[in-house]
Amino acid sequence: MTIIKGRKGIVKIGEHTVAEINGFSFEQTADTIEVSNLNDIAKRFVSDTTSWSGSMDCHLDQFDVSGQEAMTVGSVVDVHFLPGGAGDGKGIGSPVTYDYHGSAIVTSLSNTSGKGQTVTVSYSLQGTGLLTKTRM
Repeated sequence: MTIIKGRKGIVKIGEHTVAEINGFSFEQTADTIEVSNLNDIAKRFVSDTTSWSGSMDCHLDQFDVSGQEAMTVGSVVDVHFLPGGAGDGKGIGSPVTYDYHGSAIVTSLSNTSGKGQTVTVSYSLQGTGLLTKTRM
């Protein structure tokens, strides 16, 4: 079994790597439609439309104009989640990595600061269309 370390993960907006990422997540879901009939002893379902959303937390980097600064609330961005990093998966001991990518609307942005802490910024994204998985 190959273990992929979370510290290798990156997020890109377009072709630009977002600076100072602390962590990110994304989730894909499918709606279902019940198709049970009167004689069924258990409910049956079929899948319907899918959706996805994501989020990321960063140390604020106001000079990251192509990454953090490009994500304004309401904007549509081309986002790439690379949980295993940007490696090619071809080196000895190098795991296969994936690029999960799609268009998303930036739905929220929040800043947090406090004494003895760095300023952090969190982004929430709502996917619009498919989230595509590409093996790298």
